[in-house]
Amino acid sequence: MLVKEGSQGASERKEAVDAGWAEVVPVETDSRFSKLGAGEAATLTHARRTGALALLDDQVARSHALMCQLRVSGTVGVLVIAKRKGFVDVIEPLLDELRKRNFRLSDNGFQDALAAAGERLPSDKSG
Repeated sequence: MLVKEGSQGASERKEAVDAGWAEVVPVETDSRFSKLGAGEAATLTHARRTGALALLDDQVARSHALMCQLRVSGTVGVLVIAKRKGFVDVIEPLLDELRKRNFRLSDNGFQDALAAAGERLPSDKSG
């Protein structure tokens, strides 16, 4: 997990580490990922070496993960999994909050996530 102190997400990272939900692991990045950002490159390197699920929202990084046959999910996928496993009751307000914070999620992607989480029928695009 690569988050600079004082940057957006730093306090959440500290909370996740303190709660035992996340671990900070130093990673010397694989040169095959040198054209990606530091965080994406470290994530893919770690996933490749350990078999861990790569959590990525960046489409280019996700494409690299798929080319390397790595398991990958994004923020929305994690929310769907959390709903299916009973960690959250509904994801719609969480998706709304992400969008309010400028997380890029198309209307179709929003509806598809709700359908995948069982909060909408797959054909229900009405919102």
